[in-house]
Parts: sequence; structure tokens; C-alpha cells
Amino acid sequence: MAKYKNFIELSPNYESVVGIGSDERNPDMWYEYIVNEDMRKAIEKIYDSIQYENKDARRSFWIQGAYGAGKSYAAIVIKHLFEESPKNIDKFFSTKQIVRDYKNKFNAIREKGDFLVVWKSGTSDVSNGIQLMMAIEFDIRLSLEKKFKKKAYYGKNSLVDAVKEKVNDKTINWGILFEDPQYGLSEEYPTFDSFKQEIVNANIKACNQAAGICRDRGWGLFNNVDAFEAWIKDVIEGNNLQNSGIIFIWDEFTDFVRESGSDNVLQRISEYCKQQPLFMFFIVHVDPTWVNELGKATYERILHRYHELEFHITESAAYDLIGNSILIRKGMDSNWKNQKDKLLKTIDKYIPEFDNLQLTNPREKFLTLCPIHPMTLTLLATVAQNFGASSRTLFKFMKDEAEERQNVGFRYFINTYGLDDWRWLTPDFLWDYFFIRESDIKGDTGSDARQCYRHYQEIQGLISIDDTAFHIFKAVLLLIAVMSTEKTIQLRSQASGRRIAATKKTLYRCFYGELSEAEIDKYLDVFQDNNQLRLVEQRGGEVRLELPYTGSGDVFEQHFTTLKKQYTRYNIFKKGSLFSKAVEEKMWDLNRNTFNRMYFAACSLENDSQQLRLNDITIELAKNSYKLGFLIITVSEPSKYVPMQTKAKELAENDETGRLVAVVLKEALTEETIDSWIRELTYKELAAEEGKRGSADQHEAEVALILGKWSQSAISGQMVAFYKKTAYPSTGSDDLRRKIEASVLYKAFPFAPEQIVTLNTAFKQAQKVLPQPGLLCLLQPLN
Repeated sequence: MAKYKNFIELSPNYESVVGIGSDERNPDMWYEYIVNEDMRKAIEKIYDSIQYENKDARRSFWIQGAYGAGKSYAAIVIKHLFEESPKNIDKFFSTKQIVRDYKNKFNAIREKGDFLVVWKSGTSDVSNGIQLMMAIEFDIRLSLEKKFKKKAYYGKNSLVDAVKEKVNDKTINWGILFEDPQYGLSEEYPTFDSFKQEIVNANIKACNQAAGICRDRGWGLFNNVDAFEAWIKDVIEGNNLQNSGIIFIWDEFTDFVRESGSDNVLQRISEYCKQQPLFMFFIVHVDPTWVNELGKATYERILHRYHELEFHITESAAYDLIGNSILIRKGMDSNWKNQKDKLLKTIDKYIPEFDNLQLTNPREKFLTLCPIHPMTLTLLATVAQNFGASSRTLFKFMKDEAEERQNVGFRYFINTYGLDDWRWLTPDFLWDYFFIRESDIKGDTGSDARQCYRHYQEIQGLISIDDTAFHIFKAVLLLIAVMSTEKTIQLRSQASGRRIAATKKTLYRCFYGELSEAEIDKYLDVFQDNNQLRLVEQRGGEVRLELPYTGSGDVFEQHFTTLKKQYTRYNIFKKGSLFSKAVEEKMWDLNRNTFNRMYFAACSLENDSQQLRLNDITIELAKNSYKLGFLIITVSEPSKYVPMQTKAKELAENDETGRLVAVVLKEALTEETIDSWIRELTYKELAAEEGKRGSADQHEAEVALILGKWSQSAISGQMVAFYKKTAYPSTGSDDLRRKIEASVLYKAFPFAPEQIVTLNTAFKQAQKVLPQPGLLCLLQPLN
């Protein structure tokens, strides 16, 4: 049986993880960088900072983003832009349309002189400010030696030199300190002389150990940053870098921030660029887990000192990189073309539905990305950004050899499947790769994604016996998990404007060309019957996919019944309740000068509800003699509209205050509408109880939508108002407002100040001479 591996393979040059090693293996890799809006903004900020035309723009840089978002790759490009010849820089900008206009600007920076570019990765030996300074100095020294060789100037005084001086201090008994078990030097170095020699050789680890002993003994080594800054200034001037500067790029800086937070030394060094051209570029992977532990406010304070450069996984760049990584095996060009055409024919009629991918020629793009299903492409970037980890990114999904042995990833797929068994790499394979092993999701115990993972662990054994059922089930869990996240902007259809949700229709799209809707429905019904998934019917015929509730099978009905008893018509139209407020707040334009003269009280058609709200109106009118009171009556079905007008007319005629307006709305609040509202509220509360935040939020939005849609329809539709013995039929609240203002308000209050009409007049400048500034003018009263 032919497998995909017989037709295609992964490019040996494909880099699933881009780092400085990638740059060393392929020196031209930086030319291949796909420039996006993130990089355009970065180049603009770099220019603003280094040009020094605005003091506030003179800052260091904080490059952040999710794993696999291209931060390191972007930093490598920045490194080359400060190192390469003008010819090579021109070549880069000339081939990148989005940044072509910045070529002259960047050349203007480079014309200032050669920059010293320093690249550092990781913070394993750096956990405090002193070690931070020593690490920066050490790498600057290495870069000076590499760039200037024998002409390099290393500065008169430095932190490393200070450590060397301390170790050579005869008044300190280093022999005893070396043997002291609390410092552990004797366990790591054979003799004190060997330890001392490491310091003489400027070994950063040994220097840090010696500095730690000095701090522990209270010898005050490097208690301030002044000496370090003086050394930086000396090095910059000694190597003629005053007009250009030092570009220090620190990759994988995350651990230092996570452990040290807003370190004062870090702050000083980052802001030193305002005095000397030392520009720090810190590259940080951000995820909510450690940011929350550090404190969002603390992290925001850190960011405030920098130009924040956030890099994202852009779909277009990802598709290009992935497509370029799939190579056709030698001699299989025509065979693979035929196979791809067969694949595409299975989804040809559905291609317009994948407009969220925003591809100029989708069919051709899908051909280059075969056998990856279009819906997998739709979800891939979002899944990687929200649920990836350092060992699990969008690009590692393609070429992760270690994970292939665990039966996940693209390599596993093409080695295992072919056209005769499972044709497309559907979204459920993303669940396998990003969720079933170590993943960031495991630490997020309160999310829907975490609940999905736990649910999968509990019942996978029951479903995995049927291969097709297993594919569908994992795709459902993936959709629920993805929709629980906030970063789903690109998951939106351009044609309909609707966000892709965890629904039946979305699930159908996941298996276009693979399974029919009838087949999927059959399995979904079984899942629901076995309490493995829930199918939640929505307005318009759509069905949302959700995790089942724990507990007994009738937990939903029990909760629904409880809420049904709680939210009677009488209760939902009490003062301050949701339905009464929804109507009352829409009845009058808040910006009208007559708004504060109105008091609104919505009620249902029952006598008890009417009397309750009439009492509220009576109390309000007694307190405020300048107000009109509106009793707004809602009916339960259209047939009640005309009979209820008789009751409203009677209330208005019998009113003793002379300020009551009784209104009947034609748009009925039916039992079906109330039940659908309570149903969504039930779903929301049950989901919230089980910690399914994303699901609860979706149902809460649906609760608000049902209420908002009905109330808007009610106040925009036909209504009739009664004041004393007069009826005012109206076509919406605006029409009613005009009639009440003209025929009721200004007759009840003939001297109302709202009747004053403001006229625009031509401005004529006064001819009188004003008192001169500084003179005291005394005005005498006339006798």
C-alpha cells in the first residue's frame, strides 16, 4: 500500500527551530526571512531609537512572543542588518516590498560607523544583577576580540578585573574559602590555583562564584552600576563606537525575567542607551503561566522601559515556510501531481468556505501544502500559539523526529498514511501533537482546554477502538479547546463575518473530502447518548459541541427546572431585573435633554406585575414632581396586544397624578424566548461550576444576545401609549418620544426649560479696550 512517504519528504534544510546555529549553518538564511508587519514595525522602532531624534524614542528593545513565533529568526535578521556590508543590506531591503522604503533610513544609521554586534543565548549562569553585568561584559569582550582583534580596547577598569583583583588580594585567605563546604569550590576545582586560573582567563562562571563569595562576606563588590556604566563608556570611546554603538542581542532571556522580575540592574542597563549607545535586545517567550506568577503589573512595568516588539505566527509566512519544506521525491513529480489533483477534487466545491485563510489563489496554495487539510491550516497557527511549548511549535510539528516515534506530527503522518486509508491530515492530528503529551495545557487547570485534556484521558480507551470515531472525537475536543482561548482573530470567515466556533458546521468542515455530514452526525449522536459529548441546539438550527456535565444524566434538566422557577415573568420584570432594565434603558435617548424627566418601569401583563411597577412609579413621582412615569407592559403572545390596550387605557384614565403614561409593546416576550434564555443561562452556570471558562463565556454571550435581540425588537416595533384619555400609536420608541415631548411633556409642564431653543448668532468682536495684564481695575458701584 503506497504511503505519502513514497511521494514526498521533508527538506533536509528545513529548520524547525531557528537559532544562531541555523545562521552559522546557512549564512544566507537571513535573506530568506519572510518580512511581515511585525518586522516592519521593529525596523521603524530601531531607526527611531538609534537616530536619537526624540529622547523618549531612545530605548532598548523587548522582543516577545509565543514559541515558534519567529522571535529568534527576526533577531538574527537584526544582527545581520548591523553587521553586513551596505551592498548586502541593499539587497535585503530591495527584495522585501514591505520594508523597501526603510532602506535609505537604515543606511543612514549604518553610515554613522561600524557597530559592535554581540549575540548571547540563555541565562543559565545569570540570576541576579551582578551576574547580569558580568555576563554582558564577558560577551562584549569576546565580540571586541573577534571584531578588532589586536586593536581591541577592553577598558581600564571592569567587573572581571575587580574580581581578579579580589582573588589576588593577599589580605583574604582564599585557601580557607576554597575549602569551605558552603561554597563547594573544592568539589568542582582540583586546586585553588586552578580556580584562580579560570578567573584569570575570565571564565564567567568562576568569576560569578568569586563575586558571590564577596557578596556573602559583605565586601561590597559591585554594589552599584556606576562602575559598569563607566566601563561601557570607556569601551565605546576606546573603540570609536560613539557615533554607532553596541547592539547586544540576548536570545532566550526568559528565565532571568521569570526569576528576577523587575531587577534594578536590568533597569539601569536598559536605560543606559539614553547616555551611551548600548542598545539591549532581550528576546523573551511569554506565556500566561509565568507572567501571572510574576504579576501582570510587574511585567507591564518592565515593558514600559522598552520598545516592545511583539512577534506573532503569521499565517502567510507559516504557509510559505511549510509549503517550501515539502519536497517531491526524485522521479515522482508527475505521480505526486496526479495524487494532489485527486485530493483537491474531494474538496473543490468547499474551497470558498476557507476564506478566513485569505489566500490569493487558494487552490494553488492548497496544492503546495498537500496533504495538509485546509481546516488544519486554519487552526494550526492558533493551536501552536496557545498550546505550544518550547519543544512543540508550529514548525516542529512538521519535522519533529523525536515525536515521530511517539506517533505524532507530520513525519509520522506521511510515513503511516496514504491515499488508500486516511487521505487528509485533518485537525485531529493537531490534537495528537499538541495535547496528548507534555504541553502547556496541563498547568492551566481552570480552562476548557484543561477540561478537554482530562476528558480525553478518561474516555479515550472507549472510543479509540473505532478509528473513525477517534478522529472525530479528537477534532471535537480540539475545537472546544481552541474556542476557549482569546487569540482566535484569524478564525473568522471573511464572507459571513462570523467567528468559527465549536459547532457541527465547523466539524463538518474539518472533514471535508474525508467524511460525509451523515457519517459525522451518526457518531455525534452516539457520543451524546453515551454522555461523552453534548450537542447544544442554538437559534437558527446550529448545534454547538460541548463537554458533558459531570454527575447524573439529568443534571441539566434539574438545573433548568430550578432556574425556570426562579425566573418567572413576575421576577424578570421586577425593578432592576435583567428584562425590565433591557427595555427601560432603550426607551429614551440618553442624550436628550428630556431624559432626566422620565421614569420607566417595565412589567409583564399579569396584574401583580403591573401593580408592583405602578407602585415604583408612584413612589418616584412623589419624590420628583417634574417627572413623567412610564408603565411599559409586555405581552406573552401577539394575540394579547389588542386586549391589553384596554387595560392600559383604563390605567391612564384613572391615574391621579396626571403624569402617568401607559405603554403596550406589540413584540411579545414568548415562553419560547424565555425558555431559550433560561436554557443558555443553565448551560452557562453549569459550565462555570465545572471551571469551563470558555464555554461559560460563550453561553453568557448567547444569554445577552437573546435578551438584547428581543428588547431591541420590542422598543423598535409597534407600540401604543395612553395619557389620560388620549392614545398615541407609535412605530418605535423614537416616534413615541417625539409624540410624548410635543403632546404630553410640554403640556404637563408648559414652562419646561427644555423648550428653550438655542440659535446660532454671528460673532461680533467687542470694541471696548480690555484692561492691560498686570493692572488692578476697581469698579465703583453707581449711586
